[in-house]
Amino acid sequence: MSHSGEITIGRTSKSTIPMDDPEVPSLLSRQHAIIKMPQGGCGAPTLTDQGSLNGTYVSRANGNKMCKLAPSDTWTFEPNDRVSFGGCEEVLHPKTGARVANPFLLHVPQHD
Repeated sequence: MSHSGEITIGRTSKSTIPMDDPEVPSLLSRQHAIIKMPQGGCGAPTLTDQGSLNGTYVSRANGNKMCKLAPSDTWTFEPNDRVSFGGCEEVLHPKTGARVANPFLLHVPQHD
């Protein structure tokens, strides 16, 4: 990701990365999370949940359980981390109640 400053994630079209899925609407809040990129490219990006309703979940590559970030927590990315917005790996479909894969589960790539 080659971006400097703050990257906003949420349902609003004003987000740097607007995200929504008609199959599972309302998983993400309008202003869900912020990724802060390090100045000058030194260091790792950080992630902060913005008090979202359904949360932001993270885990390290060697961890098997995702943890929910509190709104005041800051997560520093490492290669191969997993990040999920609005729930863990699976979420409930609002119409059927079936468990479906979270469309907002991301893997942080290895960086040089």
